[in-house]
Amino acid sequence: MKITKTNGKDERRVLIGMITDDFVCGSIYSKWERNLFTSKSSNIVSGFCAQYYKEFDKAPNKDILSYLRPGPKAKKINLQLSLLRSFYRD
Repeated sequence: MKITKTNGKDERRVLIGMITDDFVCGSIYSKWERNLFTSKSSNIVSGFCAQYYKEFDKAPNKDILSYLRPGPKAKKINLQLSLLRSFYRD
């Protein structure tokens, strides 16, 4: 299977699916690999979703918030998540 890098809008849609939908998360988990996305923060979030799916056999949903801890390393990821939240609400 050939994996094609996508633009930021597509990445956000895929990440939202991995975070919120069990089927999407499971489908991507079965083919997931490091550096699947163009942005580092997207790769970190998708990596967490893949690990979560491996352990619990479901998408993380709100549990993703417990993964993020306040601090300088989490700032970029928190920004990405706030963008995802606003995108998801629209």
